[in-house]
Amino acid sequence: MDLIRKVIERRDENNALNAAIGNYREYEKLSMSLAIQNQKVDKSRLLKRFGFLKQGMDTLKYPGRSLVPIFMDEKIGQRQLDKAKGNTFVLLGRTNHV
Repeated sequence: MDLIRKVIERRDENNALNAAIGNYREYEKLSMSLAIQNQKVDKSRLLKRFGFLKQGMDTLKYPGRSLVPIFMDEKIGQRQLDKAKGNTFVLLGRTNHV
C-alpha cells in the first residue's frame, strides 16, 4: 500500500506530458466498410462492378453479414514534445487502400 501511495503522490512528476522534452511513435488507422447481408452478396451491383472488393471481405465479425472494406488509411509518425518549441509530428509512412 505504501508503494501505491508514493506513486499517486508523484503522478504529476512522472507524467510524460509534463516533461520538458520527449517523443513517442503514433499509429493511426481509419477503415470504412459496407455491411451487406450474405444472401445479397452475389446480387450486389457494387460487387459485380468492382469485383476486387470481394478480396478483403470479412464474414466472421458479424454472422449473417459480410463486411466489404471500401477504404483504409494507415499512418505512422513520430510525435516530438518540447515545451520550448512546441509539439511537432513527423510523418514516417502512410498507406491508402481503396
